[in-house]
Amino acid sequence: MTTNLLNIILVTSFFISLLIQLYYIFFIFSKLAFFKKSKIDSVLAHNEGVSVIIAAHNEEKNLKKFLPLLLSQAYPNFEIIVVNDRSSDGTHAYLNELKNHHANLKLVKVDKKPEHINGKKFALTMGIKAAKNEYLLFTDADCVPENEHWISTVSEQFAEKKEIILGYSQYQKGKGLLNAFIRFETFYTAVQYLSLALRGKPYMGVGRNLAYRKKLFFEQNGFFKHLVVTGGDDDLFVNNAATADNTAIAIGKGSNVLSVPKTSWKAWFRQKKRHLSVGKFYKTMDKFRLGALSVSHLWCWISSLLIAYFCYCDKELVILYAVGGLMLTRWIAMWVMMYHIKKNLSDELSLIFLPFLDFMYSIYYLVIGFAAIGSKNVKWQ
Repeated sequence: MTTNLLNIILVTSFFISLLIQLYYIFFIFSKLAFFKKSKIDSVLAHNEGVSVIIAAHNEEKNLKKFLPLLLSQAYPNFEIIVVNDRSSDGTHAYLNELKNHHANLKLVKVDKKPEHINGKKFALTMGIKAAKNEYLLFTDADCVPENEHWISTVSEQFAEKKEIILGYSQYQKGKGLLNAFIRFETFYTAVQYLSLALRGKPYMGVGRNLAYRKKLFFEQNGFFKHLVVTGGDDDLFVNNAATADNTAIAIGKGSNVLSVPKTSWKAWFRQKKRHLSVGKFYKTMDKFRLGALSVSHLWCWISSLLIAYFCYCDKELVILYAVGGLMLTRWIAMWVMMYHIKKNLSDELSLIFLPFLDFMYSIYYLVIGFAAIGSKNVKWQ
């Protein structure tokens, strides 16, 4: 293959990938960037009850730190259900003691799970069955609401036809490259699922900040469609149950929860492999949309770097500058959209190093994506 033909193939494929990227930036992500809250006729306007459900496996330290903050929510009618899932630490003793001081704290203890059912899904199912309220709000033991209005801000999005509410959960700011990338990856994932939900194509949510009706859970036969899959209690359930009509988002001040990020690359890699491994069970069109976004993202980088190398060697500087200018255009467009989105999400993520984090994201998706596709043995805790 001649160098000229190779350059033509690279430039053409780069241009196609860039067009796909720009389509998502301008026609999908813009929905979230310029989203304005509108007044809705909430079904919880009269303070109907909300049940907050947490599945906890050996989470004594996190529960001691964050559960009192959850119990201090300003919403007038709520209960918190903590499912103690086969814990071997002091979780049970702590929860029993705390229950003496909080009448709205309910405990569910799981000593043993059925062999054919994933542990977390079984724990959550027990919590849902124990809930006295129709409206369910989910988070994790290592999460804390942004303020005391989290329950009311998220649950007020329940309207007559809205049965699933997708929230945003960011990670706490820390030092180092790992923390910066975790926060960027979490933000960019939220950009995708929240934007597509606004486009009428909801495909996932995160269990750290997710709400749905109890009735919907049982109409979907709970987690039956993916009982044996590790993970997916949040995104696979949403992928199966969400529609353009029954899904809403809750974003902005008061609706967020903060979570504790991993502090080692190994632990984070294991967590992300578990999260991404369930993507192969998504609906076909959802896999296509996400695949097109991810592959075009990766190929924009690979093809542009290859073009830069070959064009520099062949002194084809016009092509080199053109491709560089197009990549710069993509970064500027991304920066503008993400600037508006982070304001809408009330996220303080810095976009100064966007090109570098954008490059890291393409490598991350390549490495962890392949690892997740081939994974067979990932575990809940």
